[in-house]
Amino acid sequence: MSGAEGKGRRGWTIGLLLLLPPLMLGGMLWVRSSRRGPGTGATTDQGASEVAKARESAVAIDSWADGKPRTLARDWYDGAATFQELCFHAKGGHLLGCGVLRDDEPWEGTFVDWGGEGENRSPFQIRIYKQGKRHGTWRTFLPTGEIAIEIEYQDGLAASRKVRGPHGELQAAPERAAHLPPGTIPPRPSPRPPPP
Repeated sequence: MSGAEGKGRRGWTIGLLLLLPPLMLGGMLWVRSSRRGPGTGATTDQGASEVAKARESAVAIDSWADGKPRTLARDWYDGAATFQELCFHAKGGHLLGCGVLRDDEPWEGTFVDWGGEGENRSPFQIRIYKQGKRHGTWRTFLPTGEIAIEIEYQDGLAASRKVRGPHGELQAAPERAAHLPPGTIPPRPSPRPPPP
């Protein structure tokens, strides 16, 4: 290789090294701007479509794999609010549901609380939220996978409660169980009358 040829390659390398940092910075700024959602101040319908657009541009992260239950997560921003979408998959790979957190609080969709450990993890509770309020049918499961409690929510309030009966069927919960938080099994009534 001649001296002139070596200087030409060296000049090309130096030019590439000088060009690379601005390209990398531009790429990082583009990724950051694509992860930010639209601004605030939209109506509810506009807000939902803007959140959907922002959600599509968010980055997905797989936090469970290899046949174990997994959660897919995507993050984005809408003004000062931070959003994260979580999708919950069962061990077999089928989708149990997706939910959106707003500033780390359940906001919209379906959330799964896992029971068990490792590969034996199974849904313990499935919860649904709408605009930050409890909504729809919440189910709490026994370790066997059978439903223990089913609560129907409307506008954040419990409309009906069902618990597993002595023969395994779901039946309306007694009135005294109305104060119990979701996920607890109400005590069974005593066969003896209370003392006078």
